[in-house]
Amino acid sequence: MITLTLLAENSTTLGVALTGEHGLSFLVESPENHILFDTGQGMVLASNARALHKDLSLVDTLVLSHGHYDHVGGLSFFLDPPKARTLIAHPKAFEPKWAGRQPGNLIPIGCPFDRKTLEKAGFQIQTPETSLQIAPGIRTTGEVPMKTGWEKVESYFFAGEPAQGDTMADDMGLILDTAQGVVLLLGCTHRGLINTLSHVASLTGSTHFHAIMGGLHLGEADEKRLDQVVDGLGSFSFDHMAVGHCTGLNAYCRLRQAFGPKVSALAVGRSWNFET
Repeated sequence: MITLTLLAENSTTLGVALTGEHGLSFLVESPENHILFDTGQGMVLASNARALHKDLSLVDTLVLSHGHYDHVGGLSFFLDPPKARTLIAHPKAFEPKWAGRQPGNLIPIGCPFDRKTLEKAGFQIQTPETSLQIAPGIRTTGEVPMKTGWEKVESYFFAGEPAQGDTMADDMGLILDTAQGVVLLLGCTHRGLINTLSHVASLTGSTHFHAIMGGLHLGEADEKRLDQVVDGLGSFSFDHMAVGHCTGLNAYCRLRQAFGPKVSALAVGRSWNFET
């Protein structure tokens, strides 16, 4: 059995002491492992975990979908006291990252902790560019190839010093192989939903997904882009899609219109159980 619990997200379910923030964090629990996929900004992770009776001290592995502040900030919770844990991320997740629409007016949005600080806290850092098996039935997607031609990283994202356009090579998801089928966890899907699904299908050998969950970064997508996403989904099948964070209200409504009750909204406190 794999239990999935949403600890950080922009909105919350009805519940005592649950708090939302612009961020994302999934707790993945199995008999063998406690894995945290993303950590949110860090403002709500610990309090939501307590409210949901989840013990973060049991987390043995952390996976970062990419290196933006709203997915890595919660690493602060694991710095003190030091403890041996595994941290998995693309190597570019730790490079300086910026956002801005005008040259010379960029704001930092990258990881606030360097590798030396994380290693001092006990993290054993692994930075594979390709898919990595991290537990029975659980693996990363690795780097997602850009194939569609119309899915592009927004021009207001930058990386490195001096800052240059960010190709978001660090963007990746987490694949859970369950008895019901593939469950795919996504951070922001900066490299595009269709690119990502195509890549995962190449890894699993199946175009069917039991569940697709996470942020789709379609908040500024125009109608043409949303139509392309819906059309692209025609090459795949899925039982459930739970989206939120950076997906955007228009995109959520368009997906709901196209796929009906298969599509739902994420919120802190939601949980799912999957047979293995």
